[in-house]
Amino acid sequence: MAAMFPRVIFAIALLAAGSAAYGSAPVRYVPAPPGKIYYMLNGGGAGIGGTYKTSESVEIAGHPVAGKHTVTSEWTNVTSEIGIAVGYGLGRAWFLPSVDVSAYVPLLCVRSFQLNRYRVTSDPANVQAEFAMATLHPSLTTAAAGTGIGDSTLSAMALLYGDNASGTWISSTVRLTLGTGGSAYRQFVRILHGDVAKPAPGEGVSRVVPAVAILKMLGGQRVYLDAEYALPMASKESFSFTPGFLVAPNNLPFDDSNKVMDEVFKPGGVVFGTLGVETSMNLFGVVPGVEMNVRSWQAATWTENGTDPLKTPSSTSGYPTHTPAFLTDAAWVMGSLPLKANTEIEVALVGTARFGGGNVLKAGLSYISGSYGNSLGFRVTFVSLFTEKALSERGVPGKPEAREIEVAPVLDAPLAPSVLVKTGVSFPMFGAGISQEEAGWVAGQLRAGMGRLRQYDVMKEKDMEQLAFEPCGDADCGTRYARALKLQAYVVSRLEKAGSGFALGVAMINVADGTVAASDSVSAASLEELRGQIPVMLGRLTKPPAPAAVR
Repeated sequence: MAAMFPRVIFAIALLAAGSAAYGSAPVRYVPAPPGKIYYMLNGGGAGIGGTYKTSESVEIAGHPVAGKHTVTSEWTNVTSEIGIAVGYGLGRAWFLPSVDVSAYVPLLCVRSFQLNRYRVTSDPANVQAEFAMATLHPSLTTAAAGTGIGDSTLSAMALLYGDNASGTWISSTVRLTLGTGGSAYRQFVRILHGDVAKPAPGEGVSRVVPAVAILKMLGGQRVYLDAEYALPMASKESFSFTPGFLVAPNNLPFDDSNKVMDEVFKPGGVVFGTLGVETSMNLFGVVPGVEMNVRSWQAATWTENGTDPLKTPSSTSGYPTHTPAFLTDAAWVMGSLPLKANTEIEVALVGTARFGGGNVLKAGLSYISGSYGNSLGFRVTFVSLFTEKALSERGVPGKPEAREIEVAPVLDAPLAPSVLVKTGVSFPMFGAGISQEEAGWVAGQLRAGMGRLRQYDVMKEKDMEQLAFEPCGDADCGTRYARALKLQAYVVSRLEKAGSGFALGVAMINVADGTVAASDSVSAASLEELRGQIPVMLGRLTKPPAPAAVR
């Protein structure tokens, strides 16, 4: 387990640098393998380099010049979240081929905003710009950052349909987002009234999120689709608070000073959709891809002391003059509260790199365009998967240990042919009458044959060191050697004398669970004849079978 911590620290450093996906539980496409425990470090953020602008013409009470005036504002914000997901594969349940359960817990949540400009532009005098800023509480005129605990999530994922032959997977997830974190809605309205006290944990909005995910291989490209609908479990969120005593620049107290403010928010549903393609290219170990995300929020409603603040933007002299567009942008930038319907489209260029069987690093740039404004983002996700060792595999009885497990079955179904499978080839076990040189020659033929298959990245003999010359002919030693070399697959073989010729049996070991994925054998009268048989046998060995689809 100690080997896990350097990767975790490295991942946190990367994620803290900036990321662009909205903070939430990581999306997966198939359940975890039965009996497997896994850990996923996930990070996301939005609004890096984002700009949100408003311009509206309104009647401003208390303005020196009567009539309507054009008011403009400009914001930027940054949000990010780092969390860890822990899950366990349950296996077959009822009519479902596979089921798992998981929990996601945020470790660090950050939200910051900056009001860059707020001014009246209809009158050519600086006093008008000063007037616009003077109507705001000081808490709005300086950069603010909020950190706190985000909302936890419980999930149950089930495989509805799986077809290994065609590479089609359909899964369904039901997530329950628990309101364990401080409500961003409350933080928004407190800052709006000059009260910057952070809300206590446990004030978040709980949601139930049903989702369906589809993954399919098309011409060597992995195409994936995810659609979900987040529905608030409570119809409204109500609270009251009393802002402190604040004085405006005109030496008069703000009208909301020391007054009880009764707030009611009614959040709407949110529709999420992801369409992505992971290409068949491999550029120096990085597989490029493209994603398009669509997020659509239903408009939320807000009442303050029984009235709609968006319909009564003006007040008497000394009260902050909040215009409707200003309020809607402030709610979104500070609390992700959509006071108007909002649809965002995000296009991301991402690259995926896999290290051994248990580590995936995914990073890229994204551009987000929505009703409130546009932003440029940077996303990073790091996944490191481990499972507890079986008792029979532990070096010291009773000592807790862990091993890496293969990422793909947990994260996004079996590795696509476009992603090279890290593979090793052992030195064959050989029987009586077989020389060391003959066994070594067969190992070289097997290694060369596997190297000609485009979906495998075969480890060179020199990189395997002494293990390249250690005879191995079964799953036990194949799994042990492959894990030592951080491989995903391992080819073991047995070479025997058969009458006047040779018999060669070969097996492909799945390192994830230590089982024999496929096996085959050939016989030949001579080594030269065996040379011609080996490529044909490897082709059969590595071609996936076409079983009846499981439903």
